[in-house]
Amino acid sequence: MTDLISKLDDFIKLNSLFDKDEKILIAVSGGFDSMFLLNYLYLHNYNISVAHCNFNLRGEESNADEKFVLNYCNEKKIECFVKKFDTVFFAESNGLSIQMAARELRYNWFDKVCLENGISKIITAHHKSDNAETMLINIARGTGLKGLEGIPLRTRKIVRPMLCLSRNELKQISMFFPFDFREDSSNSDDKYYRNKIRQHVIPEFIKINHSFEDTMYHNAIIFLQANGFIQHYIEIIKEKITSFEEDKVLINIDGLLKSPQPQFVLYYLISDYGFNASVCNDIFNSLSGISGKSFYSSTHIILKDRNELILRLITPEENPEYMISAKMSYLKTIHHQWIFKIYGDKTINKLPHTAMVDFKKLKFPLTIRKWQKGDKIKPLGMAGTKKISDILIDKKISNLQKQKTWVVVSGKDIVWLSGLVINDNYKITESTKKVFEMSI
Repeated sequence: MTDLISKLDDFIKLNSLFDKDEKILIAVSGGFDSMFLLNYLYLHNYNISVAHCNFNLRGEESNADEKFVLNYCNEKKIECFVKKFDTVFFAESNGLSIQMAARELRYNWFDKVCLENGISKIITAHHKSDNAETMLINIARGTGLKGLEGIPLRTRKIVRPMLCLSRNELKQISMFFPFDFREDSSNSDDKYYRNKIRQHVIPEFIKINHSFEDTMYHNAIIFLQANGFIQHYIEIIKEKITSFEEDKVLINIDGLLKSPQPQFVLYYLISDYGFNASVCNDIFNSLSGISGKSFYSSTHIILKDRNELILRLITPEENPEYMISAKMSYLKTIHHQWIFKIYGDKTINKLPHTAMVDFKKLKFPLTIRKWQKGDKIKPLGMAGTKKISDILIDKKISNLQKQKTWVVVSGKDIVWLSGLVINDNYKITESTKKVFEMSI
């Protein structure tokens, strides 16, 4: 047990994460992980303050978490900052998932607290088990080598001192200095991707390799080093085959194709602009084709010219279209982040901003685009079609939200008016064998 505590002490010192005189801000939810971190730093006499976010997502449970953290800090005379957020409103207004909205709200507020109170670092309770989960999620989403780096030890002023310990190791240590904490009921809900990985996938890997989480942690370090090595040589190639023209990046196609592993090089050149591996593959396959084809990320467009790829920002007046293959699980567009799943269970998921349709009836690739004047859809339960403009009026959708409303198209049919209406022709029936779920 002493070895585990020493492991954490040594990790903080060896990596020069923070010292005892430095004013630090601990992100505390009230759950086991963050309360472990708070107790550890409090008992070791660090100069700590606490920040707690109430995202108002779990009703009285959220308020009880806030009260618990405040009571603990008052009892120990620890400075505590608390902020309530209307997370759902922020997510809907900015076209974000609830999880991404909470993340943005949280870290923006943390930065503000630090700036106003002379705090140098933000400390979070991410640990080795979180890192393994993140790496597996990134593998499933196809984020490339960058995603295999896992959770970084440092991100700007954010520091993660518990990455050297697994969840089980934390529980072992806590037996020798017990503390109160709150149980988050959502942690056991399988509707969340991370929970599925934690509860069902990782246990199977641990059966194969009892040190699986340690292995993933060391792999992350190797991938980080490999990525840095590769990036060095990509920069050398980049200087030879790219040029800049006002607000555009020009990539010479002949130079790219003569590079070693040109598709890999292309991915590294464009991934920082939001292009995922699937779109990169489509771009690479278009290099020998005719000019004029365009490809979109959430922020940028790439145009295929005669001997150049032209990369620039998307302008407000443009209407990008995104192609979705049956194999894609994730897409980021201008206003939304999309998650796609395929499974056999026909239980209807009634979560907001989620649609479930009959997979067999779809024609891939699907197209995601902004709704257009004249668009029609056959709403659930209706015999005929209805103009999307009329639906938006009936549902009292604001002009701002109308600009952020997209449609999913299969062939010539609009299958889903995002977050609002499913096409009756694609609904799940008794004969449905496979379900395609879309969520934003």
